[in-house]
This record gives sequence, C-alpha cells and structure tokens, in this order.
Amino acid sequence: MVQVTTPDLIEDEFITLISGLTPRHIIGQASSYTHYKRLSKPSTRTRRFTIRFQDYRPHEEGLMGKNFEEMEADMIVTVDYGGIPEQEVQKVAGDDHVFLEDRFQSRKDPTFPGLMWLTSDGYETNEPDNDGDQAQIEHFYIIRWINARAT
Repeated sequence: MVQVTTPDLIEDEFITLISGLTPRHIIGQASSYTHYKRLSKPSTRTRRFTIRFQDYRPHEEGLMGKNFEEMEADMIVTVDYGGIPEQEVQKVAGDDHVFLEDRFQSRKDPTFPGLMWLTSDGYETNEPDNDGDQAQIEHFYIIRWINARAT
C-alpha cells in the first residue's frame, strides 16, 4: 500500500528534525537551530530558521493512483546568520546547506512514509544589503511526496 503525507506533516517533521541540532561548521557552532514561525527581517540571532513551501505541482512522471498522486514543490529554509563575521557567512551557509540536505535525506520513505525525494537547488542571501551583524540566507530544495487525492 502506498503511504501518503502532506507538506504540513513534512514541515513539522523537518522542524523537529533540525531544531536543536548542533551545526558542524565551527564558526557559530555554539548556536543550535531554533525555529520561528514566520519570516522576518534578518536578526542578530544565529541559526534561527523557518520553513515554507511554494509552487506546488504534480510531478510530471510521478506515481498516480485512484487515491494518491506524486507532488512536487519548492521548499525554502530561511536561516539567520547574525553574529557570524560578514566575510564568513557564505562559507558557513554553504556548509549548513549540505548539512541540512543530509539531515532531510535521512527522512525519506520508509523513515518518513510518503516523502519520496529531495534535492538541493542552491542558496542565496535574502537581503544583500544586510549590515555586518545580520545576514539571512535562503536555502532552496525541491521536494517530492505522495499526496492523498480527494475522492
């Protein structure tokens, strides 16, 4: 039987997964990931994050059945890097990007039923004119899951 899930359940799983994790990069390692509910301007806090999904679409070559279909969306993890020296932010964010992808990959089906696939789609500074004590990076991933269809 095919297991289904929803973006809300995936988001909850990922928030639980990375909240409190100790980053592997030595710079800013004293600050574990802390979730906040909504997007805001960059802060002086390090590794405060939020997750959101956008551009939901059926996966063109995905699974489909009477009660389910494979869906795809862009997942954006926005992370604050306040307090990390400006010249180090991109290096730390790059390491975090791979670190987060590794954590997310560990949750694919059957560990988290219905989560089929996830890949990196890069990262970029959210507001390039941040001051030296504040930085916010958006980490982009493409994600696929099995979604229940209305019957």
